[in-house]
Amino acid sequence: MKYILYAFIIISILSCKKEKPCITVCNKMVQHDSIIDSTIMQLNNFIFDVTTADVYQYQSEDNKGNTLDCIKIIAHQNDTFIGVYHSTINNQFCVSLALSTDLIHWEFKKQLATKASQPTIYKTANNNFVVAWEQEPNNHLKVVWYNNFNDLLNNNFSKSKDIGHTLSSDAEGTPNIYYADENIVNLGFHYWCHGNVDRQASGSLYDFNNWQSNIESCIDNALLEYNLKGNIGDRDNFIYNNYSFLIIEGQGTKNNFGTWNCFFYNENIDKAIPIQFKTHHNSQNFANPTIYFTSINNRPIVLITVFIPTDNSGKQEDRELIYYKYL
Repeated sequence: MKYILYAFIIISILSCKKEKPCITVCNKMVQHDSIIDSTIMQLNNFIFDVTTADVYQYQSEDNKGNTLDCIKIIAHQNDTFIGVYHSTINNQFCVSLALSTDLIHWEFKKQLATKASQPTIYKTANNNFVVAWEQEPNNHLKVVWYNNFNDLLNNNFSKSKDIGHTLSSDAEGTPNIYYADENIVNLGFHYWCHGNVDRQASGSLYDFNNWQSNIESCIDNALLEYNLKGNIGDRDNFIYNNYSFLIIEGQGTKNNFGTWNCFFYNENIDKAIPIQFKTHHNSQNFANPTIYFTSINNRPIVLITVFIPTDNSGKQEDRELIYYKYL
């Protein structure tokens, strides 16, 4: 009888190894920080009023008419900006690369992947490029490495890794890249928790071979304070006033695309703060946000991209919004 019991325990452990709890206890020593609170207030008051942007564009597309859905933009050199994004082409999501010199007009350069979406890009200190996206089939993370800019333009990657599921048996995707060099790529992503909703995670890819991942329950818990019933999904990281922040999307109602909104999160205070966007025609819901501090024509700017779902969008404001403000 005891051998049957041991066998049952072993089978139970193996069957559950990919399904960790959606929410766990955060063991952080969190202290109130008035400087971080005031920094978030400054950002909220200045950045998210699109009506006062110096340059903006709703319903953004490249020069071939492909939508720039969920674009991630980085600066390259000489006021050249690189964007990776997905579009629906031949009834499937495709990840593409485009260039711009003004952040509004985008020239398509290369299709990087098919059956792929939600891309992000990172430029290393040695001018290598790492791109990650959500790949089908089996909804998983894929990471590719380009040795230089020309290789990126030609989609000539030297290393790639399809990352198998480690936290969910269903889906893991929508990555951001916190840091990358020749030895490590640190990612944020979401995993499909118990076949129910997306929740937050992070992982490290060592030498494009070994993968380790962790649930980020503190982020989830902070957003769930706002009674979210749907997914907690895409995020972007940035540094402002020497503090590290996430800007992250959360869904009020499961399966309702008209209930997406965005939040700030800072791990030092372990708190999420809602973001209040203001658009020209009063769109109400926002997803897939990015914030990027850079410069154009030698003037510093803060660049924001955000996807506006069609549900509850203002007139001609749905899909990808790109705008910036001078600092």
